[in-house]
Amino acid sequence: MGIPGLFPTALALFIGNFAATIVGTRELIAEKEAKRQILQKWATVFVFVTLGGPIGYFLTLFLNEYYLSIVFSFAAGALMSFVTEELIPDAYRKVNWHIGLSACVRLFVSIAIFHFYH
Repeated sequence: MGIPGLFPTALALFIGNFAATIVGTRELIAEKEAKRQILQKWATVFVFVTLGGPIGYFLTLFLNEYYLSIVFSFAAGALMSFVTEELIPDAYRKVNWHIGLSACVRLFVSIAIFHFYH
């Protein structure tokens, strides 16, 4: 696409979402949710993401860099609020010390990927 910083941003989003998905699945299994329901939820998210990606791509074709930077700033703000409001506090509430540490390391790695790739 020729958008500076797109690859590290997508990679950071994938890393964060993958970790959150694993944690969410573990919680659903611990709550005795049926495996079929878990797979249905995964499939639903997969369909929406699969459809949303190309739609978002085609919508950005009509935006210049100024408006695109506004869209990216909202996306970055949403990601940061999710990380600071949901992932890090949840990780530190867990009994195992390594969970909180791994959440901080993932955030640092995501920032480092973006900084050094861009």
